[in-house]
Amino acid sequence: MRTTTRAAVALAAGALAMSLTTTAGTAAAIPPHAEDVAPLLAVFPDLDNGLVGYLNTTREEWCAWEAGGSAGAPPLLKDASPAWERVTGTGEVSGNARDELHLELWPLDADAELVSSCEDTSDATGPFATGRADVRAAELALEGDDGRGAWFGRLGFNADLTGTEGGRYRYHVYYMELVDAKGRVRLADSPHIRLTTLP
Repeated sequence: MRTTTRAAVALAAGALAMSLTTTAGTAAAIPPHAEDVAPLLAVFPDLDNGLVGYLNTTREEWCAWEAGGSAGAPPLLKDASPAWERVTGTGEVSGNARDELHLELWPLDADAELVSSCEDTSDATGPFATGRADVRAAELALEGDDGRGAWFGRLGFNADLTGTEGGRYRYHVYYMELVDAKGRVRLADSPHIRLTTLP
């Protein structure tokens, strides 16, 4: 089974990262000529609402990993997502994933300098809200003989969250990116983020 490392969708000021890395394991009931896709993970800024999101990880574990020099694999709460990818004879790779994952939203510090998600939040405040997110991600890549190629990825999710002070929220995020064969970002849709307070 071929194992590749996929590209990552990243944002400055906190790194919204969509990781779709193939694993060496074998998934049950995946289509013929398909391979596993690694778990989904995102740590991202929500500047409109003054928040930082941690998807499929916790702030505590993420910041401990970052403080340790980001050695080894990132800390994940769920190690496998129901996902697959197809590889064609032309070298085209397409992957899809859907999973329900833990989500934490933490308030940005008043004096945040947008250096990192850990430095710009404080464990003294506690999270703003937590809950589960219905996550969908997809990617399409075409690799050339030199190992480089164009790549497109998107990540979106809807979450129902409970605030630490008892409020209820609906949270929506969508992001996409297109990278050409020379590694240049040709299209980077600014993340669409919406936070709605529920009655």
